[in-house]
Amino acid sequence: MGWGRRPLDYLARNATPVHVWAVEDTAVQVMWGDLPAGVVTIEADNAGAATEHPGGAGGLTITGLPADQAVTLRLTAGDEEHLLSTKTLPTPPGELCAVVATVSDLHLVERLGIL
Repeated sequence: MGWGRRPLDYLARNATPVHVWAVEDTAVQVMWGDLPAGVVTIEADNAGAATEHPGGAGGLTITGLPADQAVTLRLTAGDEEHLLSTKTLPTPPGELCAVVATVSDLHLVERLGIL
């Protein structure tokens, strides 16, 4: 059975659990494979974030966290609650000079017909 033909109940049972995806010095990104539609909130001691979620997979970033500290996050979606623990990174010394983003796995070589 190909990926595109798996029953929806299989996908729901095997969805990626709520987890910490990325950590910065004052921010944490949380991702999930399947949460119900509605408001999703993340709260920490002194920070919070919320989004209106259409249901299914998604993610949310919480900012304003203390640098170089253990953090407990509480994610709430409908009747579901998930507790996550992580540690923010220490703030690097010096002034921020640039922010660089990368995108991978685009298969540009295949699209251009080089392979």
